[in-house]
Amino acid sequence: MKKTYKLALCGIVSALSVGLMLCTGLFPFGTFLLPAVAGVLLVVVVIEYSTLWGVLTYAAVGILALITAPDREAAAVFVLFFGYYPVLKGQLERIKNRVAEWVVKYVVFNLALAGVVGLTILLTGWDQLSSEIPPVIAPYLLPVVVIGMLGAQLFFLLYDRAISNGIPWYLRKLRPRWIQRR
Repeated sequence: MKKTYKLALCGIVSALSVGLMLCTGLFPFGTFLLPAVAGVLLVVVVIEYSTLWGVLTYAAVGILALITAPDREAAAVFVLFFGYYPVLKGQLERIKNRVAEWVVKYVVFNLALAGVVGLTILLTGWDQLSSEIPPVIAPYLLPVVVIGMLGAQLFFLLYDRAISNGIPWYLRKLRPRWIQRR
């Protein structure tokens, strides 16, 4: 396929992803949902061209999101996980042993999660974060954190499965209508 078509598709995916990142300031749920959807769009680039083109598109969207997104936490979540995971997913699924594949996937996710939490604490400061915890919750902070971490693990599993289930749908339904081979 000609390079101009590659650049055009990557530009369209980048524009849609950056547009979603710009909407993070409009919706309270946008901090995690919109970066996740923006990341899923990168799968199209990986399917149509290659992982390299997916990485380049991720880099472009990541830089633009860090500069323009009104919700800085959403931009960090995109850069630290949701942007590169859909690009990396295909490579991780080449691991022959399914248990090892899922262990590596969860290690990648939890390292990214630790990075987001660490960056949030670094940028916001622990004193600021701890002052926002309601006194009624303070005695139950550890269970709340554990439940939050378990919820994050479940969300990751659902996110991974949604991408896996969305790829055949894209190939059957959307690709024949939108992507014309030249």
